[in-house]
Formats: sequence, structure tokens, C-alpha cells
Amino acid sequence: MDIRTFDYFIALEETGVYVQAAKRLFITPQGLSASIRRLEGELGVPLFNSSGGLIVPTEYGRAFSEYARSISREAAEMRHVIDEMSRKGAGEIRLVSSTGLINCFPDDFLSAFSASNLHGASVALLKVVSDDDCESALESGYCDFALINNPIDHAKFSSVPLYRDFMFAWVRNEHPLAKRDSIRLSDLSGQKIVHVTRVYKQSRTTELLLEERARGYDILHEDEMIQVLNHVITEGRIGLTVRIHAETIELPNVRAIPVLDDIWGFSLCCRNDRILSDADMGLVDAFKEHASFLA
Repeated sequence: MDIRTFDYFIALEETGVYVQAAKRLFITPQGLSASIRRLEGELGVPLFNSSGGLIVPTEYGRAFSEYARSISREAAEMRHVIDEMSRKGAGEIRLVSSTGLINCFPDDFLSAFSASNLHGASVALLKVVSDDDCESALESGYCDFALINNPIDHAKFSSVPLYRDFMFAWVRNEHPLAKRDSIRLSDLSGQKIVHVTRVYKQSRTTELLLEERARGYDILHEDEMIQVLNHVITEGRIGLTVRIHAETIELPNVRAIPVLDDIWGFSLCCRNDRILSDADMGLVDAFKEHASFLA
């Protein structure tokens, strides 16, 4: 019995019309009809009848439907696993990263892994996008791994924590908070704040914490970090950012101070149903070698 026959049966059952079912399957109505007749011949019973202009399953067809759908699902899962194994054999690992996260690793990190790993694997960084886009890409199978801001609460994902640190507040030197070595979110009560847009998980987390711990503040959102820093310089707003910006960007008359109760981090994620190859494990280990837990 041709495994495609189960998909043919399901399409005809769901549409009730040979032309529509054939269109869905990218075959001719005549070819679909011939396949259904062969299936009925093998089983020795009729699976469909015509009723009111539609093709409907018989009692035998209804019994067959349950098994056909189960077999079709298992076949699709089997094809997915085989495709994954085939792609792994080609030696490419596809990675996406939420904006800025890949910058927490050395510039040559991915190219060095591709050049030196013992499994002949190469890593392709497909795109750098928002957390929500990364999760969608990983769930759909567009990529194999994703760097995503914590928390990782997707039921279909496995994750390896790679980074944990304080958020930092950019403060102008004349601001009273600039004399502090560290602050807490409650210290931002009554302050004018600027932060990146809510498309990033950390922005949403920080705002929830601010609602709990600070009062009377005014918060502004910008799409880019350079816009955040511009508000710090020109308006005296307090800009919230991560350590890598605090350590790599020098601003005149501005300092960055750790916010002890606003914790930021990210993880390397893959789908739960992914069967990890030796190359996959090598990449995970390489990321873990550069893990940093500062908070």
C-alpha cells in the first residue's frame, strides 16, 4: 500500500470533492480517483459514497479514517527526522539570534567553530531578530538553534543558560545617582527613563519590575540603542541597557551603573524533538565555554 494513499484519502474526506482534493495534492482528479479505487480494491470494501453532490466516507471509510490520519502523522514525523538527519549530514547548523546577543561572544566565535570542529560542521547565522521572531523561527524549523533572552518558557524548547548579569543605568555625571556604585529599581522613582522597545523580553521584564518597585517615573521607548543614548545625553534621561553597551560605548560626562535587582540573561535553545548530533553537541559545548554568570 503506497503511503501517499493515506494523504489522498484524508484530502478527499475533508473536501468531499475530487477536484478540490486533487488540487490540494497537486495531482489530477483522474489520478486521485484511480488511487482511491486501488485502495478500495486492496481492502475489498467501499470507502466513499456520493451523497448530495459530495463524496462522503462509508462506515468502512470512517473506520479507515482514524488509522489513515495516525499513519499520516507518523509518516510526516518520520520524514521530518530523516530530513533533519540528511541536513546534518550536509554539515550545516542554522542559528538565529535575538538582537545583540551574538555580540556577547568573540567576533570570530562562529567562524572559529566552523573551521576547527572535528565534525566538519559549519554554522550559518541566518538573521538577527526580536525574541518573538526567534521563537517563531525555531518552532517552525526555519533554524536549528536560537539565542533568546530569558525567560525561556516555551513548552517545545530545551534551553542551556549562557548568560546572567545585571542591567545597567546610564546616568549623567551631574545626576545624584551618578555618585553611587550601584542602584536598585526603587531608586528610579520620579525619574525620566528611556529603554528599548517592548519587542524584547528584557524590556517587558524590566517594566513589570518597575511597576512593582518604583513610583512616579516616566518611561520612553526607542527602537535602537543609539536613540536611547541620545536621550541620555541631550535630555538627561536615565537609559537602561546591558553590560556590553556599558563596556564598549564611551559617552562624555555619562557613567553606567549596575541595577542590582534587574537581572538580564539569555539561553541557547533548540526544539525538544531535535535529535542532537555530535556536531550539535560540539556547538553547545563551544557556547558553554564562553558562558558568563556575573549576577
